[in-house]
Amino acid sequence: MEAVGFDAYRMAARVGWEIYPIGGNCVPESIPHGLMMGLVLIV
Repeated sequence: MEAVGFDAYRMAARVGWEIYPIGGNCVPESIPHGLMMGLVLIV
């Protein structure tokens, strides 16, 4: 989604989802859960 211009973090925050960025600098114990988002387009 971000590759085509969607700000996935901002959209998730607007709908009230708790999001935690997961990357190389994070401490695994500080992240309660992971979140994967996607987009389905029906034409």
